[in-house]
Amino acid sequence: MYLIALCDDETRELNKTEVMLKNYSRRNPAYDIETERFEQAEALLEKIEVNDYRPDLILMDIYMPDKMGIEAAKELRSMGHETRIVFLTTSREHALEAYQVDAVQYLVKPVEETALFSVLDKFLKGTEKEKISAVQE
Repeated sequence: MYLIALCDDETRELNKTEVMLKNYSRRNPAYDIETERFEQAEALLEKIEVNDYRPDLILMDIYMPDKMGIEAAKELRSMGHETRIVFLTTSREHALEAYQVDAVQYLVKPVEETALFSVLDKFLKGTEKEKISAVQE
């Protein structure tokens, strides 16, 4: 099972992303995907720090009122977490900064389903290869 955290302050965007993930799951039944939604970056960080929550992938907005997604990612990295992060945002302005926190992708809204599916394919296939390699060692 793959746990994907969605973090965006706009409910409409969370709904849209969740629908795309459900569509992806229907087309790729071999991947068991579970999502959890967060409307604030602080709520996500708190769950990670306090409850030892370990999502495999975080899809995060950059512009949020409580904390910028880049700042949340920096905090996540400073806690020692290597969770993969994909930023979904309305601006190209922070793309270089996103890669400084080891984001695996940066998608500009409105995010096209094909673009998100491509990111998921790359992530899930790469993760499957990592699991196979770990078992063989």
